[in-house]
Amino acid sequence: MAVDYWKSTPYFVNFGDGYQLGERLRTALSDPVVRPDVRRALAKTQHLDHAKLDAFEPVDPGNARMRQLVADTVDSGWWRLLWMPPSLPYAPLSGPYAEPGVSDMTKRLIFSSWAATPTAIASLVSYAATRHIAGSRVALDGTVPRLDWRVDGGRPAAMTTLALFWPAPALALRINPTQTTSTPTSTSRTTGAEAWYWTSILSERESAPPGLDVEGAAAAVSGAADETFDPDDSRRLALHVEVALDLCGGRPRADMEPRTREPEDLATVIDEIGLFAPGNIAYRCVGRLVRPTDSATAVGHWKAAAVLANGLRSLFNRPDAILLLDQAFPETVYWRAVLQYCAAGSLEAVLDEYLHHLSAPDRSEALDDAKLMEFAVAARSAMTSRPSRYEAFDPLRPSHRIGFPSRFALRYGSKRAANDEDVRQPEIQAAFNSPFWPYVLATTSVGQEGIDFHWWCHAAVHWNTPANPVDFEQREGRVHRFGGHAIRKNLAHHHRGELLAVIRSGGNAWDAAYDLQGRPRDLPTHLRAAPAGGPRRPLETSRNP
Repeated sequence: MAVDYWKSTPYFVNFGDGYQLGERLRTALSDPVVRPDVRRALAKTQHLDHAKLDAFEPVDPGNARMRQLVADTVDSGWWRLLWMPPSLPYAPLSGPYAEPGVSDMTKRLIFSSWAATPTAIASLVSYAATRHIAGSRVALDGTVPRLDWRVDGGRPAAMTTLALFWPAPALALRINPTQTTSTPTSTSRTTGAEAWYWTSILSERESAPPGLDVEGAAAAVSGAADETFDPDDSRRLALHVEVALDLCGGRPRADMEPRTREPEDLATVIDEIGLFAPGNIAYRCVGRLVRPTDSATAVGHWKAAAVLANGLRSLFNRPDAILLLDQAFPETVYWRAVLQYCAAGSLEAVLDEYLHHLSAPDRSEALDDAKLMEFAVAARSAMTSRPSRYEAFDPLRPSHRIGFPSRFALRYGSKRAANDEDVRQPEIQAAFNSPFWPYVLATTSVGQEGIDFHWWCHAAVHWNTPANPVDFEQREGRVHRFGGHAIRKNLAHHHRGELLAVIRSGGNAWDAAYDLQGRPRDLPTHLRAAPAGGPRRPLETSRNP
């Protein structure tokens, strides 16, 4: 094995698809005459052990570059984070977001001249992250969703879940996210006590906008962007929504879940749901996009928030997310763990920052219901992006492939034409340009020209030194762009007090952020954002591990 192969891609005999060496190896293994000699030679090479992978055992990254990448990302605790830390947190970060090596993180964009490298990076880094989260394949495969719309005897039995992801306008607007630093309690309650929480929230006046009907509400809560609603698949959700709207309209149902004696922490828990529940966070964040001159309606605002909240429900319903929260908040009822995690990672600040980027191209026009829904659907699509599955050749079992389900790290572009990954390129780019996974994106020259990757990344990694110096500029230009991650970090660092004051007054901090530079919101401002004393962080980071 040549040194250049090994320096580019560890386990090259596994990830050599598309190379002449890989094709010759397959041909030799299919020849019964030379097969014994080839197998003896392969036993001396660096190759993946399928038995270790099947048992979810540790796998060495294989070379110095990959070890450093894993150390900088997975081993730094990034696997504990479902979203990036915000540039402007509204309260001190806590839990996994307060760990060293996390607060100043930025995503990694990796360029390689070798076509095999992106697949190897995405596979091995994602495997390392998943091992930390799950511990065993049995735990990962055996984890079931905990935020489904359960029905018991024809009666909705998951109304607490609905309360988490239901935008309740009156409750959401009663609380300002910058005026409290409290975190949710972890006390578990009986089902009867929980009924007090959701009935109190949904019975409150203006917990739904006038004119919202069951069909429209159920479609939005299910994540649909229009009024279509599939009763065959979603009847259980419809039952929950019917109960919610009856309570909103002052029509309590006789078949509702029974309540026990009023819990002592009722007021506290309601405030916590108002502050940290994804539905109420989404309602406030969507509301900060709407200006007095916009034509968006109250129902349109609510539906966009519900679609956005549905994306967060899907996120927290993933097996890896469930296992992660179980580690972070052991012995905690899951819906309360969701509240704690949203508080720890300042979810509201993250969504405000993300929605600012999504809506920025349209800020010169009046926003209507369709535009709000467009932003919500785009955000939901990014946070619910499906994992990729990469495959490695197993030279010891040529008829079998080694599968690597990957989400933490992904490959952009494929060496094969008409590959599913090529079709998914816009989806992968959108996910990388969100605060959600993937945190590492590996590509070749496919990703180095004319593509934006800067929204949550200011670190361009040169896996190999390119032959042409112009390639350095092209690669680093993907993250050194208008309004990039480094710019927002600099603005938040130097103007934190002023920006939080904008949030306290009900405004949009990121709309105002660039005006605080003392100049119009023009191109130089979005590129530089460097007050006296210089920028706090580099606009791009170039590495050659």
